[in-house]
Amino acid sequence: MAMARRPPVKALMEYSEEKQKNAILYFLEHANNPTLGKTKLLKLLYFLDFGFFEKHGESVTGDTYKKLQFGPVADRSMRLLDEMEASEEVTRVPTQAGPYDQTRYVSNVRADLSVFNGAELEELEDVARTYAHYTGSQVTQITHDEAPWKATEDGELIDYRLAWYRRPEDPEEL
Repeated sequence: MAMARRPPVKALMEYSEEKQKNAILYFLEHANNPTLGKTKLLKLLYFLDFGFFEKHGESVTGDTYKKLQFGPVADRSMRLLDEMEASEEVTRVPTQAGPYDQTRYVSNVRADLSVFNGAELEELEDVARTYAHYTGSQVTQITHDEAPWKATEDGELIDYRLAWYRRPEDPEEL
């Protein structure tokens, strides 16, 4: 079996708060339904960055991700959500999801899509469409079933290069 060509890894991936903020706003606009709580929102950022890295050798936001109990979490995402709430770009809405407390967000401003290139925008659209109707528990389980999660110790940074092993390349291996 021929080995798939992997894109070159960009030497430095610079963090872009602007892209991360607008990715959050995009997901709040295009995937916001009763299943989009904070946990799921954070997983959508992971799917965006690791999916894009898998194809292009760099992430969209440039953020780093840690392996935490409920899945990979972007290091700067929690602080950014708090800042967005303080500046009234988003509103936090405490709700119930079955027997669980859930934190949801509503966007008060529109995402600025001009900060993304065409390939990044395509990835945003794909992630929103693919995971829109999954629950937070389901997307958490999906991340736990992937190689980046399995190959990383609790609390450690997840190596982006593990994105190339997220899914088997041969459909027979599924």
